Amino acid sequence: MANRAFQLVILEEAKEDILTLIDFFGEQGSGERLIDALGDCLLEIEAKPLAWQFVNTKEEGIRRAFVKHPPIVILYKVEEPQIRILAIKHLRSDWK
Repeated sequence: MANRAFQLVILEEAKEDILTLIDFFGEQGSGERLIDALGDCLLEIEAKPLAWQFVNTKEEGIRRAFVKHPPIVILYKVEEPQIRILAIKHLRSDWK
């Protein structure tokens, strides 16, 4: 199978999610750890976008990738040649 090149596109809503998370975790003293974990996960998505499972939602084709520490989910959609990052959310409801 030929190696495909995908372009990672982070939508405005997801950028806002990132800023909110960085603000919160920065106040907790773990902002750098969050940035490193998000960066690593985004690189994995970019390298193997079809490896992650689909989310059961009304909109088809949305996949999710998990960051373990801190517990975050990245929702994205592969629309060749792009990988569109839709949202980045903390998994705990009481995080703020």
